[in-house]
Amino acid sequence: MIGDYLDQADIIFHDCETSPFKSTVHAHYEDLTTLPTAIKNKMWLYHYQRGTLPNARKDGFCGFVKRGQIFDFARLETLRDSKKMMSVLPKGRLN
Repeated sequence: MIGDYLDQADIIFHDCETSPFKSTVHAHYEDLTTLPTAIKNKMWLYHYQRGTLPNARKDGFCGFVKRGQIFDFARLETLRDSKKMMSVLPKGRLN
């Protein structure tokens, strides 16, 4: 059932652990990398631990949300075409 929502979503924000151990509080980065590419391509990761982060873009994600990063959802309606969306999302803004 949740897969239906993920398939229909234009953008996904997901909390993510990046520590060397899995605490089971949030999904661990290693586990998230096993998601289908179509899901990862619209997923931003947040609520991660301090320190060196994996290369989320190389692994198919939009990236890690940075403090102060701005997402303009008013323009999201015009970004329904996923190719156009991906050309904008990795830059960290939707405007």
